[in-house]
Amino acid sequence: MTSKPNSTRIFILLMIIACCTLAIAGCGGGSESTPPELPPLDTEKLAAALPSGVTLQTPVRPDKAYGESAKTVEDALKSLLATVKDKAIYDTFGHKIRFQSPGKPAGKSKQAEAVIYLAN
Repeated sequence: MTSKPNSTRIFILLMIIACCTLAIAGCGGGSESTPPELPPLDTEKLAAALPSGVTLQTPVRPDKAYGESAKTVEDALKSLLATVKDKAIYDTFGHKIRFQSPGKPAGKSKQAEAVIYLAN
C-alpha cells in the first residue's frame, strides 16, 4: 500500500527537477533572441522643437540617464526614445526633456522631467 504514494512522490519530485532544469537552461531552443527594432526618431520634428541655440549635433556631457556613450543631443534623444508633443520634447515615460547649459543653475520643477546636460 505504501508503494503507490511513494511512486507519486518520486514522480512529482522528478517533474519539479525537470521544470527547474528547463528554467535554468532556458526553453528557447538555443536560438539567440535579437532585441526589438526601435522606431526611428522623427528628427525633423525634434529639431523644430529644440530650444534656440541647441541643434541635434550640439555636444552633450555623458550621463547615465541617456547613456555614457552619448556625444550629441541626437544620441541622447535616441537613448531616451524622445517624441514631440505640443512643440515640447518628451522621453519614453512622458517626462518633459529639459536642456541644461553648463554654468547655468538647475531649474526646479514640480513635475518629473529628464535633463540633457549640454557640453561646454
